Amino acid sequence: MGHNGWDAVGGQMRDNGTNNTVAGHRRWLLYPQTQQMGTGDVPAIDTYSAANAVWVFDGRFGSARPTTRDDFVAWPTKGFNPYQVVPVRWSFAYPGANFANATVSMKQGSVNVPVTLETPTNGYGENTLVWRPNNMTPDQDWPKPAADTSYQVSVNNVTVNGSSRNFSYTVTVIDPQSVGTSEEQVQVSGNTNPVGGALATYTFNAVSLAQQYEAYVAEISEATGSYNAESDSLNVTDGTDASYDLIYSDSDISDTAVYRLAPVTSSETVEFPITYIPSGDSILQFDSKLGYATDGQTAALQISVDGGASWRDIYSKTGTSSGNEEESAFSTKTLSLSAYADKLVKFRAQYRHNGYRYVGVTSDVSFLVDNVQISNAQQVVAESIQNTGSATSFSFTPANGKRYALAGRAIPWVGYPGLDWGAVLYSDAAHGVDTQPDAFSFTAQTNVARSSLMTSNEVTVSGIEVAVAMSVAGGHYSINGAAFTNTPRLVSNGDRVRVQHTSATGYATKVDTTLTIGGVDGTFSSTTLTEPVDTTPDAFSFTAQTNVVRSSAMTSNSITVGGINAPAAISVAGGSYSINGGAFTSTAGTVSNGATVRVQHNASANYATKVDTTLTIGGVSSMFSSTTLAEPIPMIFSEKTDVLPSTLMTSNSITVNGLTAPVALTITGGEYSKNSGVYSKAKGTVQNGDQLVVRHTSSSKSKTAVTTTVKLGAQTLTFKSTTLVIDTAPDAFSFAELTNVLPATVLESELVTLTGMNAPTAVSISAGEYSLNGGAYTKAKGTAKTGDTLRVRHVSSSKSQGKVTTALTVGGVKASFVSTVMLLDTVPDAFSFPAKTAVALNTVVESDPATIAGINVPTAVSVSGGEYSLNGGAYTKVKGALKAGDILRVRHLSSKVAKKTVTTTVMVGTIKAVFKSTAQ
Repeated sequence: MGHNGWDAVGGQMRDNGTNNTVAGHRRWLLYPQTQQMGTGDVPAIDTYSAANAVWVFDGRFGSARPTTRDDFVAWPTKGFNPYQVVPVRWSFAYPGANFANATVSMKQGSVNVPVTLETPTNGYGENTLVWRPNNMTPDQDWPKPAADTSYQVSVNNVTVNGSSRNFSYTVTVIDPQSVGTSEEQVQVSGNTNPVGGALATYTFNAVSLAQQYEAYVAEISEATGSYNAESDSLNVTDGTDASYDLIYSDSDISDTAVYRLAPVTSSETVEFPITYIPSGDSILQFDSKLGYATDGQTAALQISVDGGASWRDIYSKTGTSSGNEEESAFSTKTLSLSAYADKLVKFRAQYRHNGYRYVGVTSDVSFLVDNVQISNAQQVVAESIQNTGSATSFSFTPANGKRYALAGRAIPWVGYPGLDWGAVLYSDAAHGVDTQPDAFSFTAQTNVARSSLMTSNEVTVSGIEVAVAMSVAGGHYSINGAAFTNTPRLVSNGDRVRVQHTSATGYATKVDTTLTIGGVDGTFSSTTLTEPVDTTPDAFSFTAQTNVVRSSAMTSNSITVGGINAPAAISVAGGSYSINGGAFTSTAGTVSNGATVRVQHNASANYATKVDTTLTIGGVSSMFSSTTLAEPIPMIFSEKTDVLPSTLMTSNSITVNGLTAPVALTITGGEYSKNSGVYSKAKGTVQNGDQLVVRHTSSSKSKTAVTTTVKLGAQTLTFKSTTLVIDTAPDAFSFAELTNVLPATVLESELVTLTGMNAPTAVSISAGEYSLNGGAYTKAKGTAKTGDTLRVRHVSSSKSQGKVTTALTVGGVKASFVSTVMLLDTVPDAFSFPAKTAVALNTVVESDPATIAGINVPTAVSVSGGEYSLNGGAYTKVKGALKAGDILRVRHLSSKVAKKTVTTTVMVGTIKAVFKSTAQ
């Protein structure tokens, strides 16, 4: 609502306002698959606002995506963008992208541009990320740039098909009405004083890619009069809506009548049709008043440099939506036209709106303009435009005594408007009017400072009856105290002129500036002062050298003499010098600017000693020094003696020193470690400061040396280890004898610790087993060393007072472990079982218990005529054994015959006992 036509489409692409954070309108308009769109408009009528509808759904949503210039769609797009179409909300679209973790950064040159991200929202065309640069508010318009402005945009961490991607591109915002720095323009050249009534031909430069050219020929005169609504004497072109009159007259204005521009259409204009040619002093002056206006309404005075094909603001005032008239009364505005000097220009007033506006045609809602006047300028009296095709020349016949303005422009494409008119060439046809000024001159200036701004004396133009062309070469000029310029202009009799240039950068050098007025030249020259003699050079320095070889010839780096303009004295102390690679000398001499110099001396014969050589050129000195290397510290691997045989021996660490350069390292009879690295036998290199350690395995023999040899370049180092005298016989050791032990019992000796050996020695055993350091018992031969512990064991004899001897031999030293069985007693004290009478027939009868005593070893037990039980256990007939303290009981089956006795006999050792029972 509120927009129609191109303005509506522009509004949908801008997507301003607080409700358009997703930029949905733009996203549908930029959707790549869409091939057909439709738009419909209703203009504003009375109090009804304009309206627009856009149709974008052509049935191709979700179809195959066509190839685009880039795989993304950005707005503003990559490359050049007129600032009028640059929105406050920028967008970046990529099909199917996930922008949840995406970031945006912008830079203008090296300056970071702040960015405010809108919340990503899908569902409008392609997935899109939207942001606002420079903290701009949703209702702002992008400002007009003073020059082309480039922004580097980086969109990072965009998830596409599960992978993170980064994108970057450059947007350049331009003002299409401004002349680019490399824009080519047509410049006409030819006779500025042609003969009246005769054909005059002029040429102009070709412009790249131009298909045709147009030449402009206009008769000109001094600009006079003003555009005044009361008389409308200069006439104007009415570009307002037909619903109201351009000329407005009422009691609410100070003048009788004014030009009125009411906010009816999006652009209401009144054009002031005369073509003008401003000078550096030209002024545009007008009276105006702006009534009620929103921030979408702008009142402007505009200028055209292409004959009215395009317009640009030279004055503008935008409303503030304040609820009050923007200007309570008319005021006079004055604008300098110096930027358009020697251009063909037209002017108009415009009242435009974009968005909401005050409606109506009354003066309090209108832009009122009057008394528009251009002064200090030329105006076109009559004009003609010639299409020269591809030719770069044209002709016309000037009338006697007439003044003309000549210009040209390129037409890039046939059938389209041309570019801006180039600078005007003024031409005055002769007919007896004096256009040649009196001779004039400028006073030359000498001994001036280099690179300084030099201004001539002032000359007054005389001897001409009309304004004539003036140009300058090699500088700038100023007319009547105005700003300096180098653009050709007209000058009149009585004008005061000065010229200006920058003096030469070199000494004793002249610069000329030639001013041409109506074909008469005058030259202003300045000559810089003579260069003073300078024999004091720029500071120079030599690089000190350290750790040099004693008594060696040391040559410095080369320095280049600078900063002098005459030969300077050179001398040396403590050495010699060479100029430009020549022979070294210690004799004082001279040296010129740009020469190269080195110095030389012999290094000290002592360690860690500095030698200095001082070179002096034109009073400036610098020292070259060399310092010999420090006295080397002896590198010695300490010998190791009385070491254990077959043992890995590691040397002390040494620090490599005394070298002048890295050297080769080789090793025999061992391996080395450099700077705590892994040990190696491979060849290598070492340098000062490296840490070296070597190692080898000591000899397996007694009192035998092993030597490792290390070569560092020509220097040989050795590491030696010698084994001690091998002693494998331990100190005497023994095991305590065990007596009165139980027969057939496993017996262990006490623990003994071996001492007195310095090498591992053999261990063997007979009639038993041994345990080393608490390990498993074994009969196998082994080895032991000092500090090891040994224990032996065996099974005692099964015989009374039987003896078992186990012999342990360590390194030839034997010790025995002996055990003797106690005296065995297998005859128990007498025991008996009381007889039982009157027992039931054929019934199991159990004896009373008997406790065995008097034996000290297990003793055999047997039974006949019944069974026995030990210690309450099961009854058995099988022979067994018992020991002192066991409880013995017997049983049998009583007789089946009355009064008959049954007897059971039990034997313990050699003692017999019976148990009898008599049936009832």
